[in-house]
Amino acid sequence: GETPSSLGSDDTFHLNDVRRASRKKGWGEAQRQYIRDRYDNNLRFIDDQLTRILRTLDPERDVVLLVADHGEEFWDHGGFEHGHTLFDELLHVPMIAWGPGFTAGRYDAPTSLLDVAPTIAQAVGVGLPTAEGMPLQPLTEGQREPFDRRTQAFGRKLYGDVIWGSLDGQQKYISRAGKEKVFDLGADPSEKADLNPDGAEDGRHAMEQALDRDVTLGFRLDAAVSKTRDDLIARVFVPGGVKDAWTYPDPVRRGESEVFIDDNGVIAQFKGNRKATVEVFFVPNRPAEEIVSEMTLQLNQGEAEVTVDARQSPMPNSGKGRAILRGRVDKRTVSLTYAVAPVPSAEDTVLDGTSIEVCFDLVALGYTTQESCQELQRQLRERLR
Repeated sequence: GETPSSLGSDDTFHLNDVRRASRKKGWGEAQRQYIRDRYDNNLRFIDDQLTRILRTLDPERDVVLLVADHGEEFWDHGGFEHGHTLFDELLHVPMIAWGPGFTAGRYDAPTSLLDVAPTIAQAVGVGLPTAEGMPLQPLTEGQREPFDRRTQAFGRKLYGDVIWGSLDGQQKYISRAGKEKVFDLGADPSEKADLNPDGAEDGRHAMEQALDRDVTLGFRLDAAVSKTRDDLIARVFVPGGVKDAWTYPDPVRRGESEVFIDDNGVIAQFKGNRKATVEVFFVPNRPAEEIVSEMTLQLNQGEAEVTVDARQSPMPNSGKGRAILRGRVDKRTVSLTYAVAPVPSAEDTVLDGTSIEVCFDLVALGYTTQESCQELQRQLRERLR
């Protein structure tokens, strides 16, 4: 069909063109359907080319696995593209196996990309001494039980607030920005009916099992987007002290923060001139809901200082992400909420989704701007000094 005028006169358009167009007057379901159709058109092209390859293969000898790294959202939950949520339109990807060792059929037991390596290893007769996944061949022979009883966890997405989730059977749990959501995928595959608080405790436990680490109720500090170049220092005075504190590095480096534990609580440093919300997490020594009414938040940015006392009545964790403390200094807002998150381990690796070469490739695809890459270049040069 004809390209909508809001996307420009050229037949070629990029991610940022869609984002700009979707904010204009006149953008509606017809334009969204055009974007979906263009995506399907690309999939059809890929399918046609893969078909040429697959027709040359020997089903008695060759093994093929078709998988995807992620799905796409087309405004299913109000967003577009990928890397920003844990809804199933982004997580529930194809897993197609073909060749000797697989019994033909469609199997609905929960699988994972972790299963790809063990599946390939079994197909070619190579032993894997350690693997978190499981080979798919037994599933196609009727051995469903180990897949059904396995819990799964997911998180560490590309951009936006830190988010984690778990899947146990048909029950899916998501924790983000102090909010908890629970969905029954059997009754609600579109994930529209949030069942929180029912099942939230089970979801936390499933995440603990899947990640093999503590998932705990603590606190989350977030500093909103800022245009200032001054660093912001947030001190939280925590009765009884703090057991653990951490920050998740932003893989695209849109936001940076550091956190330190002292005798009075935590000190969080949020870097200035950031283009994204930055988060810090901490776990108190005493139960979170026991001390919440006694905490104090102190903010310093440049010459400005603000102190905020907690509300006098304890606020129970509702999983709704309501701010317990909120302060504003030099036009930058910092909020303290409850948060449920897995506690990082010493073995965790830092994800870095940036490099100069990739950055300029992404400019060509419309994912970022020339200015962003030049800023990244400047940051890397400063670090090398």
